[in-house]
Amino acid sequence: MTQRTPIGTNAWQSHPRTPGPLGTNDPASSFGVLPGPTPGPLGVNDGHTGLTFDLTEWLMSPADEGSNAGGGASSSGHCGAVEIEINKTPSSNDDLVAVKCIIPAGAATTPCRIRGKSKKAGGFTVVLTNPDHRLRFADNKETLRIDVPSDGGWFNFEISGAKGSDKLNDAIIEAHCETDTGDLVGKKPVTVFWFDQTQMEVSSAGTYAPDPLELAYTVLGGFAVTLKASARIRPSGVDCGAPQVKDLRVGIIQNSFPPDGSRSRTRRVVYGPPEIDWDSTAPKGARVKVPAQWERNFATSTASNDAKPTSAPLYALPDGNMLKPPVGCKGGGSTDSRDTPGTELRQAIKVRVSDGSGSGDAPEREPVSDDTGKKLENAPVINGRGKTLGTARYPFQRVFHKEKFMDWAVIFNVKTKELCCLRQRGWALDLDSDSPDVNHKQAVPDSTDAEPTATPITTGKLSNEFNADPANWSNGPVAGPTSEITKPDTP
Repeated sequence: MTQRTPIGTNAWQSHPRTPGPLGTNDPASSFGVLPGPTPGPLGVNDGHTGLTFDLTEWLMSPADEGSNAGGGASSSGHCGAVEIEINKTPSSNDDLVAVKCIIPAGAATTPCRIRGKSKKAGGFTVVLTNPDHRLRFADNKETLRIDVPSDGGWFNFEISGAKGSDKLNDAIIEAHCETDTGDLVGKKPVTVFWFDQTQMEVSSAGTYAPDPLELAYTVLGGFAVTLKASARIRPSGVDCGAPQVKDLRVGIIQNSFPPDGSRSRTRRVVYGPPEIDWDSTAPKGARVKVPAQWERNFATSTASNDAKPTSAPLYALPDGNMLKPPVGCKGGGSTDSRDTPGTELRQAIKVRVSDGSGSGDAPEREPVSDDTGKKLENAPVINGRGKTLGTARYPFQRVFHKEKFMDWAVIFNVKTKELCCLRQRGWALDLDSDSPDVNHKQAVPDSTDAEPTATPITTGKLSNEFNADPANWSNGPVAGPTSEITKPDTP
């Protein structure tokens, strides 16, 4: 049986006597290498340097700021209590991190830091864990080993969100001494914010028809589609003024593609039947064969972002519309826009006609022109090189437009320009101005929106730049029937 004789200025400097076969402090005891009671100037066990048994006072005392948060010594070592700051501030309103983004793949991070609460503990090692599995540390790891600075300085680290919080502060960072199962020496609650009630609405809004005033195939007095993106921030009560949230807006990204199963997105405008404005030098009774139709074509196989330079990477909004914060934040709501992809028309296309003699003023190819005299793309001279007989005029006849679009509802950071896709919905144009089928006169949206599966194009040449590029336009005769036209005997 051991006993203490607390004599001297510090009762905890007592030393257990060491029983053995011959009695207390028997040299044969297994504890015989330890001294017994240590007399000093103030009596037995008074703190004299003869005391060598290592009973530490703090093991038996209430935890102070240098102790390991109310426990005994770690089984693997001594650690002091730590403090953790999220977003590197002592405030709690910004203890937030966004849930990871699936498309585009990546995780927003929040900077954090940790330090010992007292310098008395010296340097030590902790392992950070997250028992609820809502958080990740660097490299998507679930734990993080940190050597806490011995000088009381901060050590920086980052967190990301793996799973959204059900309520505020339900993602807990725990700091354990030396191992992930060591004594708990500190913890910090965090909220992983996310979004629900996400929608990407696309609605068909009007019917296409030729516009003789605008010289375009478009929706008269309306729009082809209306677009609406919306999202709500969760969990309830997130501080929308926190740095991680205050710059977030709901936006729309729209890409244009070739239609399903097609190599290119196309616009085809057909002109005809022809009539000839005869040249004064053409002989009376001159007779020529000309193509019965002429066509002007746009084609590109490149998918692109359908944005304006001033709005990219987001789809442009009508005047007066603004990007809205998510529902749940002040001023939150849906972000609305619209689109009417049109096709430029000409009242007529004019093409030179020659006698095909091989010599004369008419070249093999040259730019055609419209009724206003504007030069368009190069095309063959009808009948090729020779003497000019006149100009064939082809009036507008029919237009086709085939194109696929995809719209994404996104959360967009207006400061960093980072984004995360929430929902997607496609729509298509398969227009034919002569078709009786209404589906060939208006936009046809997908039946519903869906989880995002494709990453939007956000860089590179914009859709309207492709549309305006002369390299993507061509014109020429429509293969097939011809018309034979004779110059009348009278002017």
